[in-house]
Amino acid sequence: MKALARQARILFRSLARRPGYTLTAMLTLAVGIGASTSIFSIVDGTLLRPLPYPQPERLVRVWDDYVPTGGNGPNSVPDYLELRRSAKGIEALVGYSPGSVNLATEEAPERARSVSVTANFFNGLGVQPILGRGFRDGEDREGAARIVVISHRLWQERFGGRPDVLGHTLQIDAEPYTIVGVLPASFWFPGDPELVMPFAWNQHTLTQGSDSRWLWAFARLAPGVTPPAAQADLRRVWTGILAEHPDKNQDWTVRAEDFGEVLFGRTRRLLWLLAGAVLLVLVIGCVNVANLMLVRGERRRRELALRTAVGAVRWRIIVGFLSESVALALAASLLGVGLAWGATRLLLSLFGGTLPRTDAVGLNPVVVLFAVGLALLTGIAVGLVPALRLDARRLYDALREGGRTVSGARSRLQRILVAGEVALGVLLAAGAGLLLNSFWRLSHVDTGIQPAHAMAFHVSLPSAAYGDVNATRQFFTSAVASIGAIPGVQDVGISNLVPLMGGRNITTLASPDDPELEAKFVEIRQATPGFFPAAGIPLVAGRALTDDDVRRGAPVVVISDVLARTLFPKGGAVGKRLRLGWGDPDGYEIVGVVGGVREFGVANAKRPAMYWPYSTMGAERDMTFLVRTARGDPLAVVPAIRRAIAEIDPSLPVYGVTSMDDVVLQSIGPRWFATALFTAFGILALLLAALGIFGVLAFIVEQRTHEVGIRVALGATRGGVTRLVVGQGMRLVALGLIVGVAGAVLASRLVASLLYQVRPADPLTLAAVAVVALLTALAASYLPARRAAMVEPMRVLREE
Repeated sequence: MKALARQARILFRSLARRPGYTLTAMLTLAVGIGASTSIFSIVDGTLLRPLPYPQPERLVRVWDDYVPTGGNGPNSVPDYLELRRSAKGIEALVGYSPGSVNLATEEAPERARSVSVTANFFNGLGVQPILGRGFRDGEDREGAARIVVISHRLWQERFGGRPDVLGHTLQIDAEPYTIVGVLPASFWFPGDPELVMPFAWNQHTLTQGSDSRWLWAFARLAPGVTPPAAQADLRRVWTGILAEHPDKNQDWTVRAEDFGEVLFGRTRRLLWLLAGAVLLVLVIGCVNVANLMLVRGERRRRELALRTAVGAVRWRIIVGFLSESVALALAASLLGVGLAWGATRLLLSLFGGTLPRTDAVGLNPVVVLFAVGLALLTGIAVGLVPALRLDARRLYDALREGGRTVSGARSRLQRILVAGEVALGVLLAAGAGLLLNSFWRLSHVDTGIQPAHAMAFHVSLPSAAYGDVNATRQFFTSAVASIGAIPGVQDVGISNLVPLMGGRNITTLASPDDPELEAKFVEIRQATPGFFPAAGIPLVAGRALTDDDVRRGAPVVVISDVLARTLFPKGGAVGKRLRLGWGDPDGYEIVGVVGGVREFGVANAKRPAMYWPYSTMGAERDMTFLVRTARGDPLAVVPAIRRAIAEIDPSLPVYGVTSMDDVVLQSIGPRWFATALFTAFGILALLLAALGIFGVLAFIVEQRTHEVGIRVALGATRGGVTRLVVGQGMRLVALGLIVGVAGAVLASRLVASLLYQVRPADPLTLAAVAVVALLTALAASYLPARRAAMVEPMRVLREE
């Protein structure tokens, strides 16, 4: 023990005497370990932990598939009930609908995430409340008592974790709900609900047409039943459904898919890709530290030779190198864990909305052990490079030569390592370049709206207080007028959905001129006249909606130019009438055509759409407000908006407040997340590669100072010396650049799914990356070259 303590003191003093070397090595490793640990914490929290249900591999999502387009979505209630009744090999088929509700609090009303479910929800998941109970058969029907199961977080925050919470009443959408259960802290479900409530299905809900698809479903399979076998049986039942309702289910089928893959499939591919990228950054950092240790080993050649000459065995010297590198790596891991903590919090604050299960992400013991284990592996790998280069014969040569020359083999190893890190840096930079090119193209796409100076928020009216259509219409009319009177507000309107954030559609719509022409998945909206200028949607033909249309509930529509071109390819859409078959014998007159909108995100095509005057198809109670300000940050008017809503009805929360610029970013989703991180990793990789080039050239210049002095004494110009050293740097880069570009071409398909209008091996992007890498290498070569050019030949000759 005393010997170990003595060796530790010697090692500490040795590192303390060289603070520049020690800090450089520690910081380089800390950055790599910290970045790797941060990404691992996200991978661990979102992907590696199993779903918090018993036997999660037996859970499958049950979709409706639209065969012509490959699209999928929720089920209709009658179809769900038939599948539930007739499918074999399924223990439970569970229906659910995520959403949010108004929750009354003592301070102010708030919006709470919720999920409405069938009564078999908890049995299907295999999870039961830790307090109270779940739901019983029949409690998902109209007339049953209003009950709710609350999340563990809500229990702690609202009720202080009191065990007598059961039986308390919550005011949800202005109606009393009795708490019957509390969920475990580990519970998670898509949408991260705080409230779980049973449906209140009535006879209309149970029998509404099969073309009303809104019910999401998952199933727990019977033991031994595989997802393919379950899907085959579900399709057997679907054949009977199709025979009974061919007009409603034509071209539709049913599909069963692993629940975890549905939830995390795309995220899994993205995060593993980022994990691979950050490990490459760590490898580059390790190469740099290995080069530093090689340089330090060269400077200690005479010392090591003397130790060998007096009897030191080779393995002790190797242990010395490994002890130093492991100590550096473990010290770096402490700093790296701190960096990982900050980086993880930053990533979650910026991109948490694009990731599932973020509550499970953090620096838990598993993540800390990962950081320590990674540090140990890193330290051993780094220390082995100089240790295994020890050669007794070369050490004896160092004694004879006075330690002045540099080993050619060792110099070659340094060059190979630098070329390798340049190749890895170019590989990462190429991925970043492709994603940046794609992101630039996405940022210049015509979304159909003008996001600058616009914002959106939601207001949802409870049916208990606004069951009357006139009361609903009056609230929104008053709210639009009050917000429009706020100083700085230019336009305000409402619609039932936020542009770019998904839609609601009808499957097909036939042209009144030619029954052979039809539009697929036509987006349907309700809107007030101010919605179009507030969103920045231009009028193309005809007229816009008017306040009179809204007051009368006029049978008129405005359609998008995409729908107009599809149904009326010869033009002349204005004045035609669309018949939807919903009890509208006279149809709806097209009074105007507006620009199309990319309703499902920037990267997706514009969809055909139609807009009714608000309340024509029934006054919806969940509406989105679009507000455009004359200048500045549109969110600056949010406090005034909250006051305006509170003056009309203080029980209503204003929620989902966001600028339309942020909506555009959210619609890009994983692409934005991947682009930001790949760009950071690519820049870091090139900087580390530049540091490696600088270190090797600085060492070579130091070792060849005598040679450079003689060259200058014999007539070499300072420019010639500069070109000589820079040329050496460029030779270091050349091989790495070739290998890196070739690797980027081969690996570019890994990011293909994240690209938009950019080929995976885009030559312009790769050329730009190569130029940036060359400029970085030139910058890294300049300082050593300048130092070499400033060598004074007389001083060198005098020293000789």
